[in-house]
Amino acid sequence: MDPTTDTSKLDMKVLVLGLPRCATTSLAAALESNILSIKPTLLHAPDTSGDKTKNRLVLDALHLQGENNLALRRTRLTEYCSGYAACTEPLNALADDLMDLYPTAKLILNIRPPPRSGEPADTATDWARSCRETIGFFGSFWALMICFPLQQYCFWWHRCRLQTDVWRRKGLLPRKASGLFASKGCEWMTAEFYDWYLEWVEIEARERGRDILLWHAGMGWEPLCGFLGRDVPLKSTAFPWLNDRAASGMRQYDYVLGGLFWYAVFVIMVGYCLWSHPMFFYDLRQTVSRLWDQDTGCKMDDR
Repeated sequence: MDPTTDTSKLDMKVLVLGLPRCATTSLAAALESNILSIKPTLLHAPDTSGDKTKNRLVLDALHLQGENNLALRRTRLTEYCSGYAACTEPLNALADDLMDLYPTAKLILNIRPPPRSGEPADTATDWARSCRETIGFFGSFWALMICFPLQQYCFWWHRCRLQTDVWRRKGLLPRKASGLFASKGCEWMTAEFYDWYLEWVEIEARERGRDILLWHAGMGWEPLCGFLGRDVPLKSTAFPWLNDRAASGMRQYDYVLGGLFWYAVFVIMVGYCLWSHPMFFYDLRQTVSRLWDQDTGCKMDDR
């Protein structure tokens, strides 16, 4: 949702600090519903991924690490969050900064719901698998080769790498991906990191004397309403369920199609040049060869 221009709503009321693939989109919809009525809520993908200014602020905030950059980093965060009453997911690598910037905001740590009965994986393993099957796309070497013409894809690629570096500096991520084709920026998609991150957020909140609600989508409205001081709706009121794994797969498909489209455009342009100017590449080769010979001759003369 667009940021508000009403100055009475500029104070951040809720910080959602959970990791992606933990019902963040559903929680954002719940916050903006008439039941909780905390609007507008900043949700990264639909709100800002096409906004160059917002994208730059996120990348700058993730890049400006260390105590020497503290003031500038928090300035970028403040600019990014300005005009919103709640912030969800996109800045979880900087959760400690957000707690300091907004000391009166309610803290919600959204977690992955327990696996359904009969499923072998535990919660952390299920979360890691979900991330690799969805967000892992943005760290794939082959996806990068296909989608790098797309500005939005390149933003996500850079963001994944930068936030991985931030978590590594915080001591939450000791390992690095190795190998040319290993996914870069996806090293945090492990069950161990999931547990480390939850513990880190709870410690940061406790050190600041802040209450934090541990919540997953299976809990529904009641814990949220109690924590945020709202009336609990009737049991017949459905909780919003959004951004499931199938929807994420469709977005990956769109990125691949977009990347292939620009490759096709390039091939068509080259074909047109060959058809309309058959001597173009021959002349280009001759020009390059001539310049190379001139440069080589100058170097020989210098000797």
